[in-house]
Amino acid sequence: MSLFEDPRFQWRETYFVLFRRQRRPDAPATCRLLERLEQRFDLRDIRLDEHGRLESLTACDLAAGAGVDLCYVAGRDVCEQVAEFMRGADAGSGNLPPETCKELQQCDARFEVFHFEAVDYLDEDDDQFDPGSLFEFLQELEAYCGGISIDPQSGTVV
Repeated sequence: MSLFEDPRFQWRETYFVLFRRQRRPDAPATCRLLERLEQRFDLRDIRLDEHGRLESLTACDLAAGAGVDLCYVAGRDVCEQVAEFMRGADAGSGNLPPETCKELQQCDARFEVFHFEAVDYLDEDDDQFDPGSLFEFLQELEAYCGGISIDPQSGTVV
Protein backbone atom coordinates (compact mmCIF):
# COMPACT_ATOMS: atom_id res chain seq x y z
CA MET A 1 0.00 0.00 0.00
CA SER A 2 1.31 3.42 -0.94
CA LEU A 3 1.79 5.97 1.82
CA PHE A 4 -0.63 8.17 -0.14
CA GLU A 5 -3.30 5.68 0.98
CA ASP A 6 -2.08 5.40 4.57
CA PRO A 7 -3.87 7.81 6.92
CA ARG A 8 -0.88 7.70 9.29
CA PHE A 9 1.22 9.67 6.77
CA GLN A 10 0.93 13.04 5.05
CA TRP A 11 2.78 13.88 1.81
CA ARG A 12 5.32 16.73 2.18
CA GLU A 13 7.43 16.94 -0.98
CA THR A 14 8.81 15.08 -3.96
CA TYR A 15 12.42 14.62 -5.06
CA PHE A 16 13.90 13.01 -8.16
CA VAL A 17 17.08 11.01 -8.58
CA LEU A 18 17.95 11.39 -12.27
CA PHE A 19 20.29 9.01 -14.10
CA ARG A 20 21.01 7.37 -17.44
CA ARG A 21 18.79 4.38 -18.16
CA GLN A 22 21.78 2.19 -19.04
CA ARG A 23 23.08 2.77 -15.48
CA ARG A 24 20.02 1.14 -13.97
CA PRO A 25 21.57 -1.45 -11.68
CA ASP A 26 21.10 -5.18 -12.07
CA ALA A 27 19.48 -7.67 -9.68
CA PRO A 28 22.57 -8.24 -7.45
CA ALA A 29 23.02 -4.47 -7.00
CA THR A 30 19.33 -4.19 -6.15
CA CYS A 31 19.72 -6.85 -3.46
CA ARG A 32 22.68 -4.96 -1.97
CA LEU A 33 20.69 -1.71 -1.96
CA LEU A 34 17.73 -3.34 -0.25
CA GLU A 35 20.02 -4.86 2.39
CA ARG A 36 21.51 -1.42 3.15
CA LEU A 37 18.09 0.24 3.28
CA GLU A 38 16.70 -2.47 5.58
CA GLN A 39 19.25 -1.44 8.21
CA ARG A 40 17.43 1.89 8.68
CA PHE A 41 14.01 1.55 7.06
CA ASP A 42 11.04 -0.75 7.27
CA LEU A 43 10.65 -1.80 3.62
CA ARG A 44 7.41 -3.03 2.12
CA ASP A 45 5.69 -3.41 -1.21
CA ILE A 46 8.99 -3.96 -3.01
CA ARG A 47 8.41 -4.43 -6.72
CA LEU A 48 11.08 -5.57 -9.14
CA ASP A 49 10.91 -5.92 -12.91
CA GLU A 50 11.40 -9.24 -14.71
CA HIS A 51 15.20 -8.71 -14.54
CA GLY A 52 15.24 -8.14 -10.76
CA ARG A 53 15.72 -4.37 -11.03
CA LEU A 54 13.96 -1.99 -8.66
CA GLU A 55 10.59 -0.65 -9.86
CA SER A 56 9.04 0.66 -6.65
CA LEU A 57 8.98 0.36 -2.88
CA THR A 58 7.74 1.95 0.29
CA ALA A 59 10.20 2.71 3.11
CA CYS A 60 9.34 3.96 6.59
CA ASP A 61 11.53 5.28 9.38
CA LEU A 62 9.01 5.50 12.20
CA ALA A 63 11.64 6.63 14.71
CA ALA A 64 12.15 9.71 12.52
CA GLY A 65 8.46 10.07 11.75
CA ALA A 66 9.12 9.81 8.01
CA GLY A 67 8.49 7.59 5.03
CA VAL A 68 8.97 7.50 1.29
CA ASP A 69 7.29 5.96 -1.72
CA LEU A 70 9.65 5.36 -4.60
CA CYS A 71 8.93 4.54 -8.24
CA TYR A 72 11.00 4.18 -11.40
CA VAL A 73 10.14 6.22 -14.52
CA ALA A 74 11.99 6.30 -17.85
CA GLY A 75 11.64 7.77 -21.30
CA ARG A 76 10.30 10.88 -22.94
CA ASP A 77 8.67 12.34 -19.84
CA VAL A 78 12.00 12.30 -18.01
CA CYS A 79 13.87 13.84 -20.95
CA GLU A 80 11.33 16.66 -21.20
CA GLN A 81 11.61 17.37 -17.49
CA VAL A 82 15.41 17.41 -17.63
CA ALA A 83 15.24 19.91 -20.51
CA GLU A 84 12.87 22.08 -18.47
CA PHE A 85 15.14 21.86 -15.45
CA MET A 86 18.16 22.84 -17.56
CA ARG A 87 16.29 25.86 -18.95
CA GLY A 88 15.49 26.90 -15.39
CA ALA A 89 19.10 26.41 -14.34
CA ASP A 90 20.25 28.60 -17.23
CA ALA A 91 17.77 31.29 -16.29
CA GLY A 92 18.76 31.06 -12.61
CA SER A 93 22.01 31.80 -10.91
CA GLY A 94 24.05 29.37 -13.01
CA ASN A 95 25.48 27.69 -9.91
CA LEU A 96 25.50 24.22 -11.47
CA PRO A 97 28.98 22.95 -12.25
CA PRO A 98 29.49 22.21 -15.97
CA GLU A 99 30.02 18.48 -15.29
CA THR A 100 26.67 18.32 -13.46
CA CYS A 101 24.94 20.05 -16.38
CA LYS A 102 26.51 17.62 -18.82
CA GLU A 103 25.47 14.62 -16.73
CA LEU A 104 21.90 15.89 -16.30
CA GLN A 105 21.48 16.38 -20.04
CA GLN A 106 22.16 12.67 -20.55
CA CYS A 107 19.57 11.50 -18.01
CA ASP A 108 16.59 9.60 -19.38
CA ALA A 109 15.41 7.81 -16.21
CA ARG A 110 14.56 8.76 -12.67
CA PHE A 111 13.41 7.51 -9.33
CA GLU A 112 10.57 9.60 -7.97
CA VAL A 113 10.86 9.87 -4.19
CA PHE A 114 7.66 10.97 -2.49
CA HIS A 115 8.49 12.12 1.04
CA PHE A 116 5.91 11.72 3.83
CA GLU A 117 5.64 12.79 7.45
CA ALA A 118 3.99 10.56 10.02
CA VAL A 119 0.85 12.12 11.43
CA ASP A 120 0.33 11.71 15.15
CA TYR A 121 -3.40 12.12 15.79
CA LEU A 122 -3.10 11.82 19.55
CA ASP A 123 -0.68 14.70 20.18
CA GLU A 124 -0.38 17.22 17.35
CA ASP A 125 2.34 19.17 19.23
CA ASP A 126 4.70 16.19 19.21
CA ASP A 127 7.11 17.00 16.39
CA GLN A 128 9.13 13.83 15.94
CA PHE A 129 9.69 14.40 12.23
CA ASP A 130 13.32 14.17 11.09
CA PRO A 131 14.01 14.96 7.40
CA GLY A 132 17.54 13.55 7.77
CA SER A 133 16.33 10.06 6.89
CA LEU A 134 15.15 11.37 3.51
CA PHE A 135 18.62 12.63 2.66
CA GLU A 136 20.17 9.31 3.71
CA PHE A 137 17.68 7.58 1.43
CA LEU A 138 18.55 9.92 -1.48
CA GLN A 139 22.28 9.29 -0.94
CA GLU A 140 21.73 5.53 -1.13
CA LEU A 141 19.77 5.94 -4.38
CA GLU A 142 22.44 8.20 -5.89
CA ALA A 143 25.11 5.62 -5.10
CA TYR A 144 22.90 2.82 -6.44
CA CYS A 145 22.37 4.34 -9.89
CA GLY A 146 25.09 6.99 -10.18
CA GLY A 147 22.36 9.61 -10.19
CA ILE A 148 21.81 13.23 -9.26
CA SER A 149 19.13 14.25 -6.75
CA ILE A 150 17.04 17.31 -7.52
CA ASP A 151 14.19 19.11 -5.85
CA PRO A 152 11.81 19.72 -8.77
CA GLN A 153 9.78 22.29 -6.83
CA SER A 154 12.75 24.63 -6.38
CA GLY A 155 14.78 23.43 -9.36
CA THR A 156 17.87 22.82 -7.25
CA VAL A 157 20.33 19.95 -7.00
CA VAL A 158 20.18 18.41 -3.52
